[in-house]
Amino acid sequence: MGRCFPKQIIENAEASTLPPFSDEEMTIVRKVYDKYIRKQIHDNW
Repeated sequence: MGRCFPKQIIENAEASTLPPFSDEEMTIVRKVYDKYIRKQIHDNW
C-alpha cells in the first residue's frame, strides 16, 4: 500500500482530467461508503 508504479502514476494523472462527480453521484458514493466502508476504516483517517 502506498507504493506507486509507473502505470499507476500515469492512471492517477489521467484521472485528474476527468470532470468532478455530480451532486447526485456524490450522494450515491456517500451512501455506498456509509453502508459498506465507513465502519471498517473511517476511524483510521
